[in-house]
Amino acid sequence: MKIIRKESLKTTQPFVAPLWEKIYEMYGKPEHLGETTHHSLATVLLGEGKTSPNHYHKVSEEIYYILSGTVRMRVNNEEFNISSWDSCIIMPGDEHQIFNDTQEDVEFLVTSAPAWDPTDTYESPKSERSK
Repeated sequence: MKIIRKESLKTTQPFVAPLWEKIYEMYGKPEHLGETTHHSLATVLLGEGKTSPNHYHKVSEEIYYILSGTVRMRVNNEEFNISSWDSCIIMPGDEHQIFNDTQEDVEFLVTSAPAWDPTDTYESPKSERSK
């Protein structure tokens, strides 16, 4: 059994994605993250005015679960807002991008099945960049 406490994430170096999302992988493939293979869990901090690249996964299914704030999501050219306690499922092949259009940081969880593998992330050609 492995327990991760939020306080311990403050001492962990996040993976900083190309457009500055800070990704703290909590459970995943590496030994120190529990060696999960069927799923993974990460918490993500998206700063004010920031976005992810427009991207897709060939294999992974993802669920975004918003903990605080409101984001604009684009999935396959459809846009919608999701707020705290809302979630969005993203299937393999779905082009998706998350935007923080607010004046505050947004925190959300991402589950991935199978466990997150950075080699299964492909940037789409139409990526709206951060301000």
